[in-house]
Amino acid sequence: MGAEGGGGVGLPAEWVLARRAASRAGVPRLCVEAEACLVGGVLVSIDGYSSVESRPWWVSWRDWGWRAVAAALSDVVAAGGEPFAVVVSLGVRRPGDALEVMEGVREAAVAHGVAVAGGDLNRAFGEEWIDVAVVGRPLRWVRRAGAEPGDAVVQVGELGYGGLAQAVTDGRLRVDDVPRSLLERAARPRVPRGFELVARECGVKAAIDNSDGWAYSLAQLAAASGVSVRLDRVVVDEEVGRVVEEHGLGPVDRFGLNSWEDYNIAAAVARSEAECVLEHCERLGLKCWLVGEIVEARGALVAYKGEAVEIKGWSSFPEAGEA
Repeated sequence: MGAEGGGGVGLPAEWVLARRAASRAGVPRLCVEAEACLVGGVLVSIDGYSSVESRPWWVSWRDWGWRAVAAALSDVVAAGGEPFAVVVSLGVRRPGDALEVMEGVREAAVAHGVAVAGGDLNRAFGEEWIDVAVVGRPLRWVRRAGAEPGDAVVQVGELGYGGLAQAVTDGRLRVDDVPRSLLERAARPRVPRGFELVARECGVKAAIDNSDGWAYSLAQLAAASGVSVRLDRVVVDEEVGRVVEEHGLGPVDRFGLNSWEDYNIAAAVARSEAECVLEHCERLGLKCWLVGEIVEARGALVAYKGEAVEIKGWSSFPEAGEA
């Protein structure tokens, strides 16, 4: 978790850097615009980060392990996959911390119905780090690219937990200002398992998980598909909204637009299949809403209630435009 990067109505320069790096590595073209790559009949993905950037002072080592697993699982689920195993590479300075992190890994795996299939333990001589790789069965491979004008935009899961986490981390909120249930939700995000079934049954055309910011994620989907997103609604957890209003953190919907690490999902589906999505979400216990429409590309990648949205979100390389 870190400071906001980028700006304007386009994507931060890191988006371009990521594609350059993928090209240098020889990543298959179809996988560049996907949350997880379909290879050898399975979906694979990896996610990771360092403790300095991703473990604020109020997050325990066990929570950090949980968050790392959730971040990786959400990629496979958003790609229409049924994750079944994770492996972990971990670097820590103290042996006891390794045990705490791996306990959180186990707890997240159990909660999301996957197995921990092993990993690699290393001594870190600087900041700690963790990488989690996920393998899943493809029910319907969904990429970021694939949305078309006229498609409905679906929000799967509520927003705001990551925004609260950032507000606590940077001092705009005290820990005591946030109800314990919300703080726990921010520390231990939940991936909307079952979306992979929705994707298969309703023909979801494009999807992305929200790890770097809701508006940023929508912008990535739009850029990959060569379209724009017209957003009419932003659904924030009601309890989060009350905290935002009580402490003057700005309009609740704008707060939700910039909330990251919620690991909810944005999906594009043919308008004729919108009811299918809502019905299957209800059947599976997922919270889903129709929140906008895919339109022809027109300047801003994302517009909310008729106004271009400034794209903010997590950026590891804010100077990436110079690469």
